[in-house]
Amino acid sequence: TKIEAATETVARARSIQAIAGDLVQPPAKTAEPWIALLEGESNASASVFLTRGGRTDERRQLVTIRARATGGVAVSGGGHGGIVAWVGSDGIHLSGIDASGKRESESRLGGDEGSRNVSLVRVSDGWWLGYIDGKGNVTTRKIGNDMRAVGPEVHFSDATKDALEFALVPSADHRSIIAAWAATEKNAPRATDYDVYSCFISQKTGRCEAKEAPIERTAAPASRLSVAPYRDGAVVAWIDGKSSEERPTVTLARISPTTAPKIERLGGSELYTGVIVEAARDESQARSGVILSIATPSGVRLSRASFDGSTLSATSPVGWLSGPMSQSLMGSFFSPLGFLYYEAGETTLDSATKERGRLRRAFLVP
Repeated sequence: TKIEAATETVARARSIQAIAGDLVQPPAKTAEPWIALLEGESNASASVFLTRGGRTDERRQLVTIRARATGGVAVSGGGHGGIVAWVGSDGIHLSGIDASGKRESESRLGGDEGSRNVSLVRVSDGWWLGYIDGKGNVTTRKIGNDMRAVGPEVHFSDATKDALEFALVPSADHRSIIAAWAATEKNAPRATDYDVYSCFISQKTGRCEAKEAPIERTAAPASRLSVAPYRDGAVVAWIDGKSSEERPTVTLARISPTTAPKIERLGGSELYTGVIVEAARDESQARSGVILSIATPSGVRLSRASFDGSTLSATSPVGWLSGPMSQSLMGSFFSPLGFLYYEAGETTLDSATKERGRLRRAFLVP
């Protein structure tokens, strides 16, 4: 895989707080994905915009101006359009969208104003919504095709822990859902131990098929948590903050419902600021591993991680996107067209003290 030299800016905003994407359903080789942007300052109300492919600001559809900037955003195709999940001052909202991305309906689905890390996974009879509630509990809830809740909220994380980050993805065979989250002790005066957990969730009940299993204990918060389905399990990636004297490292964990997690660390002299792990869309690539997008202050490095069974056997570079970059890679994913979406930052001439967010995309050529 290589990357064409040219990239393009497809959206601009004063501050991009979160990016989400999903393939238009049913997926087609010519289909571009939904792109949802959560824009606004971190301490104020935010707006959610939706676009198909994210090519220009002019094509964006406004979903809401009432979102909380810290809640996150999720989008999923389904039916004749799809849904967007976002967090308002009164909890989690779902906005129904048509095939053009225009909002058609809205409903509130519980949670509270402290809810965050919203995620959506499409299943045959609706969606599973996942999030961290205001009490730090990892929570799921079934959503029907009519956008109404089916049954109560399901809390499946350790009640003595505060979840810090959370990710939810479908398994490779779409028979279950994979969750991963980072947590620490609740109400501890000074947290010194942090844990990364995972579990395989039943599509029928929304509960863990077995007790949640700790993947790794870290001395600093695990940040930028990302999950990609892989064969019978998944690959989980995160930035391990380490101590103040050490540079952050990228940690990979190969998890499976039948074997213990295998941990690998990618060190180096660079300052890692973000990581996204993705199941490659190309079938031949999927057999050899997953794609890692690793952000540094000078750009995004793309690598393929290969596995021998459950053990990481090699990482090979497949491309580089030069900066300037912001301090975090908030969202990147591959569509059938081979587009990689990522977030960058720039200082504008008309406002030297403020940074504008840029959503950019590059075309991947196998």
